Amino acid sequence: MNQRTSHSCGAGGSDDGFSLIEAVVASFIMVVLFAGFGRSLGTAYLGSKDNAATQEATAIGVERLEFARSLAWSHIGMPSVADDSPLVDPSQQVVAAEPAGLDADESLVVDPDGLIDPVETESVDGVTYTVWSTVSSAPQGLRRLIVLVQWEVEGATASHRTSTLIAEAATR
Repeated sequence: MNQRTSHSCGAGGSDDGFSLIEAVVASFIMVVLFAGFGRSLGTAYLGSKDNAATQEATAIGVERLEFARSLAWSHIGMPSVADDSPLVDPSQQVVAAEPAGLDADESLVVDPDGLIDPVETESVDGVTYTVWSTVSSAPQGLRRLIVLVQWEVEGATASHRTSTLIAEAATR
């Protein structure tokens, strides 16, 4: 019996495997791909963490607004003023229009019966939030509650501000 074996080799070379150069190049390409993938995962994780902190700050702000809405009119005020509040001009006893995003300054509602603390801190999932609450007399006999939540992100201060107007008729 006559057996013939036929090998098809491109350009007269052998096809016994990868050369050392080909293996090094393939390894380098894989390292670059994995490094890029790892960096993408890291960026996605940090973005997800920032989004979670922003969502938590929003929830804290809404919680403070709902608390104020549940109070009797006589308790919608602050027992004291935080002199270092970023929204308050303590010498004038007003919410400063520009940092609060208002058209004009508004007088603070400071009352010993007030139940809204001007500053609190809250820690959630390793992030510490500073919560600044400011109650002011808004036009037309309304009270305005502004809640500013601040936290640190990579050495910078991030913030979320929310507010509501409350009418005396709407309180319990």
